[in-house]
Amino acid sequence: MTRAKILALLLMFQIVVLLIPTEQIGIYNPTITEKRPHEMVNQESFAHADEHSALQDSSNAMKISAERAGKRVEDFNQIHWKSIDCRRPSGHAPWEIGSSHNEFHSPIGLNSQDNQTDSEEPITVVGEYVTMTNAEDSILAAYEHDDNHGQEHDGIFCDDTGFYPYTITNSYATPEMSPAKDAHWFIKKSYSVLAFELVNPSWADIHLYLDVERDQDIYSRYLTFYLDGSLTHQYVIGSGGFHGAVVFSYASPGHHKVEIAVNYCGWKDHQWKLTYVQPFNPVLFANPVPIYDFWEYFPHGSYPTLEWKVRAGFDTYIHFDTDVMSGSSYDIKLYINNQYRATIDAGGAHALILGAYTDDQPMNVKMKIMSSSNTYYGTKIDYMTVSHRVVTLEIDYMVDQNQNSLVPIDDIFSMASYVRSYYIMHGYARCDYLVDDQIPWDEGTTWPSEFQQTFETYCDYKTGDYEWVFVANRGTGDYSNSWGFWDPNKPNPPHEPNYGIAIFAVHCTSLDSLKLVLMHEFGHSAGIIYWPNGEEIYCGNYYCCMARIFLNIGPNPWYCIFHWSLRDYPFTPQD
Repeated sequence: MTRAKILALLLMFQIVVLLIPTEQIGIYNPTITEKRPHEMVNQESFAHADEHSALQDSSNAMKISAERAGKRVEDFNQIHWKSIDCRRPSGHAPWEIGSSHNEFHSPIGLNSQDNQTDSEEPITVVGEYVTMTNAEDSILAAYEHDDNHGQEHDGIFCDDTGFYPYTITNSYATPEMSPAKDAHWFIKKSYSVLAFELVNPSWADIHLYLDVERDQDIYSRYLTFYLDGSLTHQYVIGSGGFHGAVVFSYASPGHHKVEIAVNYCGWKDHQWKLTYVQPFNPVLFANPVPIYDFWEYFPHGSYPTLEWKVRAGFDTYIHFDTDVMSGSSYDIKLYINNQYRATIDAGGAHALILGAYTDDQPMNVKMKIMSSSNTYYGTKIDYMTVSHRVVTLEIDYMVDQNQNSLVPIDDIFSMASYVRSYYIMHGYARCDYLVDDQIPWDEGTTWPSEFQQTFETYCDYKTGDYEWVFVANRGTGDYSNSWGFWDPNKPNPPHEPNYGIAIFAVHCTSLDSLKLVLMHEFGHSAGIIYWPNGEEIYCGNYYCCMARIFLNIGPNPWYCIFHWSLRDYPFTPQD
């Protein structure tokens, strides 16, 4: 081949490379979208998305939502939890949090020239592959040569105001409570990392929405993002923090590792905190759909520690389930408000009993792996929930003429257990249950006189922290009734006494229908009802348990984002 032909081919190759979009050759352009997607969404940005970057339509997204959301609840509900009493402090552990002799945090901060309290503009680093092992040196070197610092500002936002909220006709299944809880601190460490894993359901962009807030720090810091080990986005954050989303463009289906790092974070405890994080996929001409398979890992290194701010209350529990993905299994120590409470095994499922606190009392939870050489992405947190009991379901059930329950007893337990698991996973308020009395056979139960009489005769707990559930034969509704529910915001509420929930066995002939009906009716007790004109409007997403058409009968019912946002905690049945 002649030299002229070689030069011509090289020139053509350069032209082709210039025409390839940056996201296809590993160079990521940071994109920020304002607000959390469960509150607002950028309509214009999704209107211009193509089939390669977004799920193709909302019906496809609803299908994905329906398949994945309830499956996580069912998995949680099937776990055999090992109970551990953690109600009393157990003194001091051999290693206190943050004082391990093998840990070293440099006391040297930024030099005086860079000791600005805030930054004006974000710094963008694109097209560079930096592994986690040498990322800190690279970022520090970039910081030394940067003079892009300014005055205080209100945080990093996008300036696009074309947002609209999730609605009754465009809403997907509610994701679990964010791993951030009320706050999730970046641990005191020079290069402090929070590590996550997600499963992208198809070829699509990943929009990682998050809120990062300054806590005890007074300096600007670098906020850096990695996807599968590659540095993709980097910003300087100040007093306003970071509120929005980063976009990982055209990501492949399957598992992806995501790391969020703050540097420098070794000055003091609680410098920066994550208050929300959740990945989403964009949808053409619709709201983004949550990515439901989303987990956190303990960071690698010496004695890795994670710390959250949560809310406690009466009969508080932590459900904590981990898997050891690589390396060895080590003990994990639990600290509540800096007091040692228990030691648990990594790779197990534990129900940690913390006892009674004032409702919604703030509480710090720390988990620390007792290893000086934890493996990178070694210990995965499958579930980490904090809940306190707000209400107990007293469930009475009717028997036939032969004294057999109209509904299998096992199905009653399974129905109540599923609803309990759902509320544990999606918030702090928990509904426990008590399967109680048999009620003699009656052909039909009318409203209100006969049901009221049954309630007065058989309901044992008529206080505000109990809700009566009666599995009857039939009644005035198709599947169920909520008697006496009212909303104080409804014009001229009837203020009727609360006679609980009736579920009619003649129509609820399967476990799936029982779970769905209890989710729907108990949702009303939790304030989940939409009646803008004094009449309930059912959900337009027919998979949601608050819909009217029973296309939503399936093994794993759920609330859509819109309806779940209507709940009013702490909720108690109306007296």
